[in-house]
Amino acid sequence: MNYGQRWKWVAVGGFLIPALIFAGLAGCAKHVVAKVNGKNLTAEEFYRRMEREVGARTLQVAILEKLMEEEAQKRNLSPSEAEIQAEMRRFKEQFPDEQAYFQFLKLNGLDEDDLRAQIRIQMIEFNLRTAHLKPTEEDLRRFFAENRAMFDRPEQIRFRQIVLQTKEKADRVYQRLVEGMDFVSLVEADSIDPEAQRTKGEVGPIAVEWLKQNVPPIYEVVSKLKPEEVSRPIEHNGRFFILKMLQHLDPQPAVFEERKEDVRQAYLGRNAIPQEELLQQLARRAQVIIVEPRYRALEQFFGPQMPSYNLPLPGAEEGGVPEELLNPPMVPPTPLPGEEVPPTLPAEEGGS
Repeated sequence: MNYGQRWKWVAVGGFLIPALIFAGLAGCAKHVVAKVNGKNLTAEEFYRRMEREVGARTLQVAILEKLMEEEAQKRNLSPSEAEIQAEMRRFKEQFPDEQAYFQFLKLNGLDEDDLRAQIRIQMIEFNLRTAHLKPTEEDLRRFFAENRAMFDRPEQIRFRQIVLQTKEKADRVYQRLVEGMDFVSLVEADSIDPEAQRTKGEVGPIAVEWLKQNVPPIYEVVSKLKPEEVSRPIEHNGRFFILKMLQHLDPQPAVFEERKEDVRQAYLGRNAIPQEELLQQLARRAQVIIVEPRYRALEQFFGPQMPSYNLPLPGAEEGGVPEELLNPPMVPPTPLPGEEVPPTLPAEEGGS
């Protein structure tokens, strides 16, 4: 259930989303975004605040994306529509069902066209960074042998959970299970997990080692359960969990022929030129004129005269560009959101 594993920056990179919001709100300045103690916060106020705090950073990244698109077109490295659609399908397959997929888009203010645009630019960047690599079959087999842990399936488990607010409630629900009530029915009736109705309380398959390292209390209990066995209530992070083991999946060695494309992608990623190097090359060759006066200082980051600052890759963490250029005086730096969406697990604080 790791929704962000393949495209870590998609939808949460902090650059494209402001641009999408700017575009959506520019024509509706009086639209009310929120009400604060009965007073309206308008789209115009919201837009100005976002432009002031992340406008320069967003513009710089938008320029870098244009440079990558132009370079890919020149070198015939732009992904085809079929390739983009295939990547979108792979991204969608990370979700347990369509409802979870569209919920992800909604929560991030995206539709499928927005997702397509982000995946396309990610593919362009990857193609540019790996165009010089032509791995042979021997190269791939050697890489596979040296990195087996990347491709072997680890030991995994599947289980269900009922999440409850108090020990008293947990004890009552457990007693009903002892009396023979159906576990899924009690998940639907009593679990405070917001995903309970959709998932029926199911978690996994999830790597046992990950669970052991990140959620020791849950691991200690669930790892000792036999299939269909139910645990007594256990407390974790101020909540109470009743667990039911569903399935134990033994480790499974990967077969090169079955994972060849995955091996190839991993090889390319491992040996790609650094993102920073690609952006430096493109920026130094570019002729960029900033028309908007408030952002004109960004011109120094393009062309032969550019300094050796780290340039922010779309969706990357903030680079080494001086803060006074990315944020106007009196405006504190705005940290970018985290890139990776964690798995849905019972032990996450504030989630279940």
